[in-house]
Amino acid sequence: MTSSRHEILRDLARRIQQIESIQRPAGRLRITTDMAALNDLSPEGGLKRGSLVDLVSAADGGGAWTLGVVMATSVCRGRKTLVIVDAERRLYPPAAARLGLELNHSIVVRPGSRRDAHQAIVQSLRCTAVGAVLAWQDRLSMREFRRLQLAAETGGAVAILLRPWSVLRLPSCAAVRLLVSPESSHHAPRDGAASRGA
Repeated sequence: MTSSRHEILRDLARRIQQIESIQRPAGRLRITTDMAALNDLSPEGGLKRGSLVDLVSAADGGGAWTLGVVMATSVCRGRKTLVIVDAERRLYPPAAARLGLELNHSIVVRPGSRRDAHQAIVQSLRCTAVGAVLAWQDRLSMREFRRLQLAAETGGAVAILLRPWSVLRLPSCAAVRLLVSPESSHHAPRDGAASRGA
């Protein structure tokens, strides 16, 4: 090998080391959502880019999809694409649009199998143009979890995984795990009659 080749290789090695040592600015590592209560729950004041979020649903129809859509939309805020992997066909786009989902910045994938759904999530998370991936995942092995985690870290997207109550006692690789349970809403009468004992 000639000395010029050695110099080229040394130069390339130096450049690679410089690139690998560059750290991303702190502001790019954290995403604040439009939900102050959620930001307050996180020690970093928001969600970390490239992280997994588990939204565990206490009951069917308990609001996990609604919260997931609002969170994912907030994470993307029109700058990045939101991918929704909806193998169970639970998402109704017109209703999601009323929650703030930007249909022109969203892709809905409806795979035919669990394996295809997992692959769609992984591929979407790896894409740097994607800001968030929202998907229902009823069961995940630790290997599958780790694969999702690595894909999210690679692309920088946030994976918001909607999960059933049955997974609550299972281990998770999620940075944030929230239990979503339905609560009855109590509306005070507009005229204040309830406070007068009426």
